[in-house]
Amino acid sequence: MAKVYPPEIITVQTLVTSQIKIPNYQRPYKWRIKNVDDLINDIITFSSNPPYRLGTIILHRSNDKLEIVDGQQRLLTLVLIVKAICESELMKECDSFSIPLLEEEFPNSITRENLIRNYQHILSRIKDFNLEIANFLLYECELIKISIDTIGEAFQFFDSQNSRGKPLNPHNLLKAYHLREMNGASTMEKMEAVKNWDNTDSGKLINLFGNNLYKIKKWSKGKSAMNFTTDEIDVFKGITLNQMKNYPYLKSYEMNNTFLKNYYKLDINNNPPLFPQQLDNVIVNGKRFFEFTDTTLEKIEVISNYKSAFWENLISDDTSNIIEYLRGHGGQHRKGDRYCKLLFENTILYYYSRFDSSFAPRKH
Repeated sequence: MAKVYPPEIITVQTLVTSQIKIPNYQRPYKWRIKNVDDLINDIITFSSNPPYRLGTIILHRSNDKLEIVDGQQRLLTLVLIVKAICESELMKECDSFSIPLLEEEFPNSITRENLIRNYQHILSRIKDFNLEIANFLLYECELIKISIDTIGEAFQFFDSQNSRGKPLNPHNLLKAYHLREMNGASTMEKMEAVKNWDNTDSGKLINLFGNNLYKIKKWSKGKSAMNFTTDEIDVFKGITLNQMKNYPYLKSYEMNNTFLKNYYKLDINNNPPLFPQQLDNVIVNGKRFFEFTDTTLEKIEVISNYKSAFWENLISDDTSNIIEYLRGHGGQHRKGDRYCKLLFENTILYYYSRFDSSFAPRKH
């Protein structure tokens, strides 16, 4: 029976200074610059709210030697970031610890090329770090370390963690991100946001982000929009109010947010106006993101129902044939027709969200 050692919560400093080997069976190091930037941006973003959990690593322990089974890409990137911090002389204590993986030889040419390219990019990002962020990375960014003494059991555990469960959709990752950004919200507000999100049909959320919001954000800037994947979720990460530098462009968001907070306290009818947000504008993280999602879903339900009062009000001599055609679903089984219908509905959504304040009133 394999021995599974108790899981440990370790810091990045503990991880990168540990004697961990990368076995020959591991795939090459293939993280792209975008992956590196995502990690660095998360570190900087969450440095004001420690601690921050970076994930799980799985190790095979044999005769007191540790080999990485899962987490190699993140481990090597963290090693590169810490190396760059130490070489920048941001931290004096760097002299007191060594990083064993820096002494390793990497025979795979793909791994070597990616390590060199990513390290050069990391060096260009070090200007975004200060002593506080460097300390946060080393001592307050944490990982869960799981060690198993039989390689077969380690692979089985890795498989159960990564292959057997249903992969997270991009909108699931956005939910987790924006919940973390609700630091100033009450427990009740967080519970309400989770309840509304979880009670929404998953298919509607997939459609909302993949077919509506993502495409509108790209199309409105003249860019192409193919499939919305986890690589594109940064499109829906924006500004966190009261936690960023007071740049001039943030002032209007802060003022609107402050006004609504006070309005909630004074409104005896409990029917305050919505925080003003546009489909092609900056995303406001946390509570405002969930509000934005709810109201946009309402609008989509109205637009996609061609028998709703919304469409009745638009019927004229010029539009009746179009609306009747859409009501009859004529030809919409064809790929091109479905694409044109989506383009049409997103154009309507974009226009009315921007110019008609009475469109899709708030639910009570």
